[in-house]
Amino acid sequence: AQRVIAANPRDARAQNLVGAACAKLGRVECARSAFTASLAANPRNLSTYINFGVFSLDTGDPQSAVRYFSEA
Repeated sequence: AQRVIAANPRDARAQNLVGAACAKLGRVECARSAFTASLAANPRNLSTYINFGVFSLDTGDPQSAVRYFSEA
């Protein structure tokens, strides 16, 4: 995914994958940045909203989680 992002930073799917990987590794800023970039590239990417919602719950931000889940 990192190579795809390097070649095309607006690849929403790759950004979402990086966000999920960073979240799993506890790299909060990396995950937040990647999920945000994914949604900027494709605001209709449902899996990013779900992943960002789970990430928000895991990082203690239930209000954001509700917002992301409601978009999905």
